[in-house]
Amino acid sequence: MVTSEKCSRRRPLSANILCSGLQLYRGISGSIVKILPTTSIGYVIYEELCKSFGVRMS
Repeated sequence: MVTSEKCSRRRPLSANILCSGLQLYRGISGSIVKILPTTSIGYVIYEELCKSFGVRMS
Protein backbone atom coordinates (compact mmCIF):
# COMPACT_ATOMS: atom_id res chain seq x y z
CA MET A 1 0.00 0.00 0.00
CA VAL A 2 1.20 3.49 -0.77
CA THR A 3 1.39 5.99 2.04
CA SER A 4 -0.59 9.19 1.90
CA GLU A 5 2.62 11.23 2.14
CA LYS A 6 3.68 9.96 -1.25
CA CYS A 7 0.28 10.43 -2.94
CA SER A 8 -1.62 13.55 -2.09
CA ARG A 9 -4.40 15.57 -3.63
CA ARG A 10 -2.04 18.46 -4.28
CA ARG A 11 0.02 16.50 -6.78
CA PRO A 12 -0.83 16.62 -10.49
CA LEU A 13 -3.12 13.96 -11.88
CA SER A 14 -0.34 12.24 -13.81
CA ALA A 15 1.75 11.89 -10.63
CA ASN A 16 -1.20 10.41 -8.77
CA ILE A 17 -1.84 7.91 -11.57
CA LEU A 18 1.78 6.80 -11.41
CA CYS A 19 1.58 6.62 -7.64
CA SER A 20 -1.72 4.83 -7.14
CA GLY A 21 -2.08 2.92 -10.38
CA LEU A 22 -5.60 2.15 -11.56
CA GLN A 23 -7.39 3.16 -8.38
CA LEU A 24 -9.05 5.90 -10.40
CA TYR A 25 -11.30 3.18 -11.82
CA ARG A 26 -12.57 2.01 -8.44
CA GLY A 27 -16.35 1.98 -8.58
CA ILE A 28 -16.62 2.16 -12.35
CA SER A 29 -18.79 -0.97 -12.53
CA GLY A 30 -21.38 0.63 -10.26
CA SER A 31 -21.38 3.74 -12.42
CA ILE A 32 -21.87 1.70 -15.57
CA VAL A 33 -24.75 -0.24 -14.01
CA LYS A 34 -26.36 3.06 -13.05
CA ILE A 35 -25.87 4.82 -16.40
CA LEU A 36 -26.44 2.00 -18.91
CA PRO A 37 -30.24 1.58 -18.48
CA THR A 38 -30.85 5.33 -18.74
CA THR A 39 -28.71 5.63 -21.84
CA SER A 40 -30.38 2.63 -23.45
CA ILE A 41 -33.89 3.98 -22.81
CA GLY A 42 -32.90 7.38 -24.22
CA TYR A 43 -31.48 5.77 -27.34
CA VAL A 44 -34.65 3.70 -27.92
CA ILE A 45 -36.87 6.76 -27.47
CA TYR A 46 -34.70 8.75 -29.89
CA GLU A 47 -34.91 6.03 -32.52
CA GLU A 48 -38.68 5.67 -32.17
CA LEU A 49 -39.21 9.44 -32.42
CA CYS A 50 -37.08 9.56 -35.55
CA LYS A 51 -39.21 6.81 -37.06
CA SER A 52 -42.50 8.46 -36.10
CA PHE A 53 -41.46 11.84 -37.55
CA GLY A 54 -40.05 10.25 -40.69
CA VAL A 55 -36.52 11.45 -40.13
CA ARG A 56 -34.17 9.51 -42.34
CA MET A 57 -30.74 8.86 -40.85
CA SER A 58 -27.90 8.41 -43.30
